[in-house]
Amino acid sequence: MALTGKAAILFGAGVIATGYARVFAEHAMNIAVVSRGNPARNWLHPWLVWVSNVMAVHADASNPEEVRRVFREVAAWCGRIDICVNGSGGTEKAANFTDLDGFLKVEPERSSRC
Repeated sequence: MALTGKAAILFGAGVIATGYARVFAEHAMNIAVVSRGNPARNWLHPWLVWVSNVMAVHADASNPEEVRRVFREVAAWCGRIDICVNGSGGTEKAANFTDLDGFLKVEPERSSRC
């Protein structure tokens, strides 16, 4: 599968999401790095010099309304969403999902324990 021109949302600005971001950037993908703190912008800053298809989005992945907003913003920015990586949350089973539907339907009180 060719990745050039595809769009990815990466929740969490930690090791998992930023590891994917480097690979996706090498394939000229559109990348949205989502974090509830400053790490997304801090991680993004050095990349802005040579990558123009990356954006930082401030949002809390445990808040369903904010997750919906992220999807709307990214879709408006690049016209599509092809990949979603959930690198936020933690290791608690209640915060891990195998599909987008489960991620969008999570009960905030279950994911905020992580």
